[in-house]
Amino acid sequence: MIYFKRLILSVCILLCPYFALSAQKINVFAAISLKEALEDIAVNYELKTSNKLTLVLASSSKLARQIEQDAPADIFICANTNWMNYLNDKNLIDKDSELILLNNSLVLIAPLDPNIINTDIPNEDKNNVNHQLINLENNWGDMPKWNALLNGGRLAVGDPNYVPAGMYAKTTLQALNIWQDLKSTLAPASNVRAALMLVESGEAALGIVYGSDIIASKKIKVIGLFDQKLYGAINYPLAIITGHETPAVRDFYDYLQSDDARTIFIKYGFK
Repeated sequence: MIYFKRLILSVCILLCPYFALSAQKINVFAAISLKEALEDIAVNYELKTSNKLTLVLASSSKLARQIEQDAPADIFICANTNWMNYLNDKNLIDKDSELILLNNSLVLIAPLDPNIINTDIPNEDKNNVNHQLINLENNWGDMPKWNALLNGGRLAVGDPNYVPAGMYAKTTLQALNIWQDLKSTLAPASNVRAALMLVESGEAALGIVYGSDIIASKKIKVIGLFDQKLYGAINYPLAIITGHETPAVRDFYDYLQSDDARTIFIKYGFK
């Protein structure tokens, strides 16, 4: 019996270096709007495999430029196709691996802080999928309506020059024919979560963020859901970085498309 136990111990000692070497590190560069969902997915994936994930979360534009500068990314998930195309044009992604992983929506929000009083803002349940639809037919192209809601405050958005959420916001406001009127009220942020924080803190009276962002916050209320016809589809493309495909990287790439991962994405407001 003692001999048998020593034999098992010896085998374990011999195998430990093998298992340590077999554990692979995977660097995932992803849009910050995916933060909570990817954190949950990472926990589940690491429990199922010996691989370890490092999540690098920021605005899609910042991540794309880092990848361009040889940042050690293995997988890239961004919040619009423009920045994936940017890397594609430079042959920095495996074109055969590129696909649309997710979709999102766009919402108008206000602070939940009861000390910030604006009686023109309805107190919508943010978990209610039947929010007021914001479009031209519902008179959302009228500046008096926006002026009443802003009440002299600012409109927080991702920077429209490079942040995908801000680009979608600009396209939406242009479609409503109020972009020129609202430009001076903008509080541009470095990413969509920074815009969300401006509203949470009351520094901005309104904000335009993703539908998934409101799941992550307990400090805002939803005014309405923008009609998708105003901005088109909000797609999240996924791709493997050129020269970075390994069995481990491919395995997580496939896991992101699994039913397990999709359940988590849906939980956090993605489609």
